[in-house]
Amino acid sequence: MKNPCENEEMDEVREEEEMKNTRRNINKEKTVKSVQESLEFLEKHIKGKKFFGGDKIGYLDLVVGWVSHWLKAMEEVGETKLIEAERFPYLYKWCDNSVEFPLIKECIPPREAILEHFHGQLISYRNSLEPKKL
Repeated sequence: MKNPCENEEMDEVREEEEMKNTRRNINKEKTVKSVQESLEFLEKHIKGKKFFGGDKIGYLDLVVGWVSHWLKAMEEVGETKLIEAERFPYLYKWCDNSVEFPLIKECIPPREAILEHFHGQLISYRNSLEPKKL
């Protein structure tokens, strides 16, 4: 008796899933590389300082203060590490400092809301990778 899992239709489905996974992985790698290039730029500008403006929090810290909170959610949803203490030591420390600053802390949405947002974005993104059916 022939194995029901071994037929042309199943092979086509498997191949299609493999292609989708390959596209996802390639796009994920490109996205991680792009994000880390941006983080390298920020790392250079905060090197040796507590905040971008020096010892005191400044305008740029307030403008990008949300980054650390959102990055952690992006890492969790995307199952990847974007900001590592070894690669971005100053920015990593800044992330810890910035989320504790009262003005930033008050304005950051709840973690659950951010995770929900990124889960929705990920689903939309994955759906966009699906082959279009005519």
